[in-house]
Amino acid sequence: MSLVLTAAQRRFFDVFGYLRLPGLFADVIERLRSEFDDLVRHEPLLVVSCQQFMDGSPDDAEAYARLLVSDPLGPGQPLHWLSEDQRLASVAQQLLGPQAEYICSFANLYNCNVHWHDDSIVKSAPGRHLQAMLYLDPLDATTGALRVIPGSHLPGAYGEGLRRELLGGALPKLEVYGLPADELPGLVLEVLPGDLLVLDFDVLHASFHGGLGRRLLAVSYGPRLTSARYAEFGRAVLAGSRAASPDDASRSLNAGRAPPA
Repeated sequence: MSLVLTAAQRRFFDVFGYLRLPGLFADVIERLRSEFDDLVRHEPLLVVSCQQFMDGSPDDAEAYARLLVSDPLGPGQPLHWLSEDQRLASVAQQLLGPQAEYICSFANLYNCNVHWHDDSIVKSAPGRHLQAMLYLDPLDATTGALRVIPGSHLPGAYGEGLRRELLGGALPKLEVYGLPADELPGLVLEVLPGDLLVLDFDVLHASFHGGLGRRLLAVSYGPRLTSARYAEFGRAVLAGSRAASPDDASRSLNAGRAPPA
């Protein structure tokens, strides 16, 4: 099943850098939740070191702030069936153009705030990229919903100024413009399981006030990759990651919403 976006939806994404498609995957969300939970309990987990984006002491950030399974939608992987769902590819190609293709995916467990940043550092090639995001829990401003600064992906003084103020350094900037980071005027994108969020890689985004074990399936689309480019992309995304220990995994899984093994 594919989806035809309206001209207004495509223009909205171009101007604001995100798009919300409520209930698009409601028909498969229970399968996704069940298979996601099984995946993160039985596949090798990585701990991603993203200290500059996350709250807590260096020990917290290095321990289990973000756990992931790499490329669960890839060929032969447990969730490969979702990469064949025409809704994902159709949305990506209507927003980026027919050259857009699947790059990679991540099954994420978040246990921290994620401070303002964009994803431009992990672009696989020149050109526009997007992330299709399926959150598997209901989220709002008080429970870690994604926040975006609309239009911050566009070239020009607005986005460039925000990047100078918000990004850079080894630790997150907890206060900017005289306000705590979570009080800046970003738009909170509340979600229910089954909603699809689509995000331009260059738009500034963050997440605050979430609990442990927040589940996100993220799927990246962009320009066609050569094998060398793909390898380079993988190194950039997973730079500094390490294998999760049993303690890392159990703290996240047992404290989060995923059911016990």
